[in-house]
Amino acid sequence: MKTKHTLLVLTGIALLSSNAFSAKWDAGAKPSRTITYKKVGGMELKLHVFDPPAKAKKPMAAIVFFFGGGWSGGSPSQFYHQSKYLARHGIVAMSAEYRTKGKGGVQPSECVKDGKAAIRYVRKHARELGVDPNRIASGGGSAGGHVAAATGTVKGFEHKDEDMSVSSRPNAMVLFNPVYDNSPNGYGNSRVKDYWKEFSPLHNIDKDTPPAIVFFGSNEKLVKIPAMKEFKAKMEALKIKSALTIYDGPGHGFFNYGRDDNKWFLATMTETHNFLKALGWITGEATVEAYLGKKSGGAGAKRVSLFDGKTLKGWDVIKCEAEVSDGDILITAGNGLVQSKNKYKDFILEFDWKKLDEKFWDSGVYFRYTDVPKNRPWPPRYQANLRKGMEGNVGGVKGAASTGLIKPAEWNKFKLTVKGPNIELEINGKSAWKATGLKFLEKGYISLQAEVPGGGKHRFRNIFITEL
Repeated sequence: MKTKHTLLVLTGIALLSSNAFSAKWDAGAKPSRTITYKKVGGMELKLHVFDPPAKAKKPMAAIVFFFGGGWSGGSPSQFYHQSKYLARHGIVAMSAEYRTKGKGGVQPSECVKDGKAAIRYVRKHARELGVDPNRIASGGGSAGGHVAAATGTVKGFEHKDEDMSVSSRPNAMVLFNPVYDNSPNGYGNSRVKDYWKEFSPLHNIDKDTPPAIVFFGSNEKLVKIPAMKEFKAKMEALKIKSALTIYDGPGHGFFNYGRDDNKWFLATMTETHNFLKALGWITGEATVEAYLGKKSGGAGAKRVSLFDGKTLKGWDVIKCEAEVSDGDILITAGNGLVQSKNKYKDFILEFDWKKLDEKFWDSGVYFRYTDVPKNRPWPPRYQANLRKGMEGNVGGVKGAASTGLIKPAEWNKFKLTVKGPNIELEINGKSAWKATGLKFLEKGYISLQAEVPGGGKHRFRNIFITEL
């Protein structure tokens, strides 16, 4: 029994450890105002609001964030920087207070009631807030991720004095290592065992659950990887958009502002931006690096998007069939290329790739070539191969090979750096290899290549280039 108690204490510490960064969370990020959304249990619960710098002519999208802390503590300042960034892009972003065990003496069920009240308040007061009532997202991390996910999944857990004619369900969810499995095999079951089946987001997904983007680190200990994948699978079985990224290396709380030189803040907020953009809630390219004061590729380098998510403008389709589908470039048939109209010599190329359908897949990215021979479907120059068993390998370059980094059923993130004879590749945030030996140094095209012999498909998205 003593050992079990110690483990529970350590788990609580793990959930609350992100508070060690609270001094950094609100550095340089302060809300425009606060609004009381609920009076309950002798407390006034407030929304910490970050207004966009310019008032829009049309109602804006909104997001309500919920802080983590094991339903026992925490601070709205945890999501100040996420809120400030999104406000700069025209989202009315809010970080909500809610009662916890430490501040209010409540059980987890009351945390969800407060979360639902916050979403309902924003929808009910949408006009005065300048918000579109049909574009309200919930967001949060850890236990706050649970609250955010619960607003979009579980039924009940409402304050009795609420106006039930106004829905408390968000229209989208942005979830940072959310606790969404409360079964006996999940987190926190001892605290919610009498009602876990009604309380666990993983077990309450239905056709009305909103689309979600979810982030985890591979060393996550509180939510198991099978549960992460089950959540996504249940969503997709109902044809609900559900994006899941598992970053290689980090553990719980990795996404917080100030951690690991903001490596994961940059990654998660870039994906959040693109998710909201795909929903039509946000416009323009992600500017997280600029927000953090970072530059890509050295002094004067500019990171440019090669794909607007809507058209194939800037590309030529050669010997294959390709289209824009759900904000991605989708290659559906043939053996050919989607080729850039511009040529590049030294660059950093970033892109996401995912294969569909095929058991044996064959795709890749060509670069530094000037023409495609008429008698064959591929160029004569370099290819970062995405063929099964070839993890971004570049043929003819010693050391440009790795295995085991591509996740074939998921989105994979690539960062290819080419400078002079030198080349290196990152896959899913992890270094795959560094090599030298490129012989052809001329400026040439970049293309997305696919061979689709078995009717499979390949998707590309988030394509950026930084010329060096």
